Amino acid sequence: MNLLPSYSDAAPESAYIDTVETKIDGLLLEMSLVHLYEGQRLWRDILDRLEREGFVLWQILPGFSDPISGQSLQFDGVFYRKDPHNTDTC
Repeated sequence: MNLLPSYSDAAPESAYIDTVETKIDGLLLEMSLVHLYEGQRLWRDILDRLEREGFVLWQILPGFSDPISGQSLQFDGVFYRKDPHNTDTC
């Protein structure tokens, strides 16, 4: 998946991955509110997928914003896999 110029110019060291290992109990993911990559999934798609895989959104951290408009473009989400024996918490 290719980065759009608006993102690659601002963060040239960035990369995109699309796999989740079953052995992982926690994740810190950068999620976009607007399209910054060609063919990119936005935060709601990622949230839905991770919930289907048993993860819970635990915390939201501020991320990348447009320096001119101030619009939030991305945020970081901390996810933990639900404990299958306890439906109330992770």
